[in-house]
Amino acid sequence: MEKIPYYLLILGGSLTALSFCAWYAWAGIRFVQRKIQNCKDIKLLQKISVSLHTLSLLIIVGLVYYGLTTLF
Repeated sequence: MEKIPYYLLILGGSLTALSFCAWYAWAGIRFVQRKIQNCKDIKLLQKISVSLHTLSLLIIVGLVYYGLTTLF
């Protein structure tokens, strides 16, 4: 039986981890969006919006960094 190359194991594990993190972040953002649909306070909505955008940017940067350091 032939061995699986090491880089394929790393690539498969990385893609699995990245897809799980992306799904988890998307589910969290959707949950917060459903919670704030009935909110009437504009300043609170603006703060939440800025926080969510910052969080999503940090997640994207982290996932890209993780992917690059794993593959290279």
